[in-house]
Amino acid sequence: MSRGLRWSPFFLVALALCGGPGCSAPEQSSLTPEDQLPADHAAAWRAWYEQDPSWSEWRPRVAEDPALANFFVDNLWRVMVRHYDHAEITRASELPGPFERARRELLFLHDQSGPVCVELLVAADGVVSFLAGDLLLRMDEGRWTLPVARLLENERAEDRRRAAEWLGRLPFAGDDEAQVCERLASAAAADPEWFVRAQAVTSTGERALATGRLGSARPVLIRSLGDGDPAVVRAACEALGAGGDPLSVPALINLLERMERGEFSDLRTLEAVRAALGRLTGARDPVSVAEWRSWWLENRPERP
Repeated sequence: MSRGLRWSPFFLVALALCGGPGCSAPEQSSLTPEDQLPADHAAAWRAWYEQDPSWSEWRPRVAEDPALANFFVDNLWRVMVRHYDHAEITRASELPGPFERARRELLFLHDQSGPVCVELLVAADGVVSFLAGDLLLRMDEGRWTLPVARLLENERAEDRRRAAEWLGRLPFAGDDEAQVCERLASAAAADPEWFVRAQAVTSTGERALATGRLGSARPVLIRSLGDGDPAVVRAACEALGAGGDPLSVPALINLLERMERGEFSDLRTLEAVRAALGRLTGARDPVSVAEWRSWWLENRPERP
């Protein structure tokens, strides 16, 4: 957004927040003059914008009125994006500025702002996308995680990559968690773009760590060790190493054997395999496949 623009505090949502394909933000893009707004919309917005004491009375009314709440969400987004600038974000010792105030109200209106955040997560504007994801994280509500996972079906590859990236950080989805993981697994295995598959692999590992579901993630990550793109294979190695699951060791040794046989050669991938094995086992001496197999036979954990 251009710096130096001067807007009236009274406006309706603008499609310019989204700015490109893949975004399903509202179609309305014109600003509405104050004298054309409904009286309650104008009065409530003025109270918030000018920090009038009457805002404390308007706030619960806005939350309870769907039309007012949607109006506020649209306009608070515009304020927040407009003021997203290091020069305009207040320091910890200062009173909250427009950016922080708008973000606070968007969090308060989470029922209405949550779906908008999901939509704007794949906005063409990187600032809008980042702010949408940041708000979803701050909401810390698992109900928005599955809607984000559905974005993995979007046509635009960057939408899918971005959705996969945020899924590595969004909270546990409760009863929907299995669906979230299934969608990530599908993207890791079958997305046509290597960078989407790699991100889905990384996020699968991150979710497994965060939710304590290493066992369910293991097959997805091990399968990705056979991906045709070395970046995806490296992502799987790193995820397995970070997961700390010793049952992944045989699959990594098998990958090392494939490389030793010359099926494919990539120095960075070789380093990633060895690093993962080192993290999982704590061993540093084995180098060859034979040495690793011998070490594993002697040190593998007893199965229950």
